[in-house]
Amino acid sequence: MTDKDYKELRKNLKKDYSKFPVIRVAILSDVSAQYPAQALRALAYEYRLNIEIYEGAFDQIESETIDLDSGLYKFDPEYILILSASENLCRSFYRTPAIDREVFASSRISRLFSACERIEKNSRAEVLLCNFTELDDGVYGNLAAVHRSALLSTIREINSILANESRERGRVHLVDICMAGSELGRACAYDPRMFYLSSNPFSQDFLVNIAERILAVIRTLRGSVKKCLITDLDGTLWGGIIGDIGLDNISIGELGLGRAFSDYQAWLLELSRRGIAICVCSKNDENTAKEPFISHPDMMLSLDDIAVFKANWESKDSNIREIQRTLNIGLDSMIFIDDNPAERDLIKNILPGVTVPEIPEDPVFRLPYLQSLGLFETVGISEEDSKRTEMYKVEGARSSAKEQAGSIEEYFKSLNMRCTIKPFDAFSVPRIAQLAQRTNQFNLRTRRYSEVDITSIAESDEFITMCVSLSDNFGDYGIIGAVILKHVPEDGIFIDTFLMSCRVAKRGVEEFIFNRIAGEAEVRGIKHIIGEYIPTAKNGPVSGLLADMGFSKIQRAAGGIPEEVTSADKAGVYTGVSAAYKLNIGEYSVKETFVKEE
Repeated sequence: MTDKDYKELRKNLKKDYSKFPVIRVAILSDVSAQYPAQALRALAYEYRLNIEIYEGAFDQIESETIDLDSGLYKFDPEYILILSASENLCRSFYRTPAIDREVFASSRISRLFSACERIEKNSRAEVLLCNFTELDDGVYGNLAAVHRSALLSTIREINSILANESRERGRVHLVDICMAGSELGRACAYDPRMFYLSSNPFSQDFLVNIAERILAVIRTLRGSVKKCLITDLDGTLWGGIIGDIGLDNISIGELGLGRAFSDYQAWLLELSRRGIAICVCSKNDENTAKEPFISHPDMMLSLDDIAVFKANWESKDSNIREIQRTLNIGLDSMIFIDDNPAERDLIKNILPGVTVPEIPEDPVFRLPYLQSLGLFETVGISEEDSKRTEMYKVEGARSSAKEQAGSIEEYFKSLNMRCTIKPFDAFSVPRIAQLAQRTNQFNLRTRRYSEVDITSIAESDEFITMCVSLSDNFGDYGIIGAVILKHVPEDGIFIDTFLMSCRVAKRGVEEFIFNRIAGEAEVRGIKHIIGEYIPTAKNGPVSGLLADMGFSKIQRAAGGIPEEVTSADKAGVYTGVSAAYKLNIGEYSVKETFVKEE
């Protein structure tokens, strides 16, 4: 979250955006779109993104989405923002006869989702649908919260339906500006002068808040997610230095400042339940540092809730790198919380990819501050998220076994890896969609698919799907990869998607999967497989994958690659020129692997 105000951010509009990836966003709104557009583009600079914006005609959401020749569809956006103001909703509400007030909410919802359906049908864009800020017109007093004919009650009903409906639509993502408005307060979020003079009710400060929420969803859809929170102990997880004052004297529990530390722990526990890995990084004696987790009656967290525990006298940057290696995630997926400004500054300078919030010195203000940052944006939750801490702990055991093995080959053999590959089904769809949104490194084409997209692909005869699961002697990885193959002319198939968790990369799993792809092709009488590598800023690890699997580089025109799937580079997430590859089934030799079929 930026600490800059609207006027300061506007200076970014004069800066050079050309070195940043381009993202195409269309804004359809019943307010003047130029103001949210300026705020969005200016804020995007802070995240090193170049937002190109199409401003739809004022209050023409329906006509823009109905007309296939409209500027909206010609712009071919990746994201379409639908933004409506409660102030305009109020005007419509007042003009609605009392007899029709009962269906006002459902009518408004129907219009919004009809526009969403047209977008899904006629565009490749993801829809960012804003809900409504709460507005009490003072007509019904406190009864406005419950009376069916009250404006406030109607707005709340609309927001509730929007939340429920958007969960069921894979390419529609809710942008909660209602919460943003509540945090800022109506007096600060609403600018009546702007509303009446330029059809924009949002204050400058609120425009920045709205832009923050929009960019949070966009960045998440592009794979920018936080997976791990690393916390210090002394002065952060509890009050005081345990090595100096002992177990009985640290501040934790219901007395005094202890409540602030207990509430922080409770929040960490909730993050762990959601699938965020909670790790410890402390300059401390390990046994002393673990004592509260084992013996203190007021501790909210136990050692079982900690994915990786690092308490020693090594530098914190080296311990964080060790945590990264154990979890096998990127530094940009990690957050570091420490009460010591010097330690925070060290990590910022040595490990700039790690997010390091400048938490308040006073413990009572820390949790509200952290909760306000919106660090853990997500577009979906799968059942496997609840098991993630245990999976990370098992990964630590694998790392220890690797260090003790005589060679990498011996280590892979000792794992006794077992793989299952089956078509997509209802159980696997949420996890596969999550992988499609989050997997950046081991991803050939970086195609971002929603749950609805994955379900549609699974049900289509045009595709062959493979859901890949893995287990070994230490435990079950769960679903770690996905393959989508698309039929193309001349008895071939095209690898639309090949993605895999980097946790299992370079262990022979990729060879196992390609053996299965070749086997599926042979059984179906398919003569050749076409692959494509589209380079991004992060998927360098798979740049040579197709060549390693025996594919030969070809000219795109000769590859039989469907035109619609090669147009993905318009999305602006790619940093290089894509390359096409071909594998003839008769020439394929089975790749040796340490992985066995389950």
